[in-house]
Amino acid sequence: MKSNSIIISFFCMTGLTGCTQTQKKEMHEPITEPITQDITAEKRTHNATELQNIIEKGESAADAFTKIINDHSMVIVDFYAEWCPPCKKFGPIFERVAAQEPNILFVKVNTATFKDLADEYGVKSIPYIIFFKDGKSIYRHNAPSTAKEFKSLIHSEFNL
Repeated sequence: MKSNSIIISFFCMTGLTGCTQTQKKEMHEPITEPITQDITAEKRTHNATELQNIIEKGESAADAFTKIINDHSMVIVDFYAEWCPPCKKFGPIFERVAAQEPNILFVKVNTATFKDLADEYGVKSIPYIIFFKDGKSIYRHNAPSTAKEFKSLIHSEFNL
């Protein structure tokens, strides 16, 4: 199934359903060797692709991320961590909705791998989503708990 998703990485957010950034900090090492991958819709075979797989050699994660949000008219980013229980709950919702919205690019950012990127975007807890339209942030908040809420939010924020 083709979809418009990418995965990146970050730490769990504080809150009733989130995790603190320092709880698992020592468990995560940054990626040192970027891997390149074509992310055009025709080449994507999963609902999400790791950001580390699309960073071109010598390109920073921040530059790759900026390019992604500027090259697509509608982008939704999920900042998450693999060890975060609320992130594990939201992950399948994100994937399912991504498969239903082919005109939106869905990006997952693993905060454990890309802590600097999460810091740059002010992510303090996870799962955390940011919507971008024409390169500008139009919505940012903790992730919703149901697919229905998520789809409603998408349609509301992007005027679909």
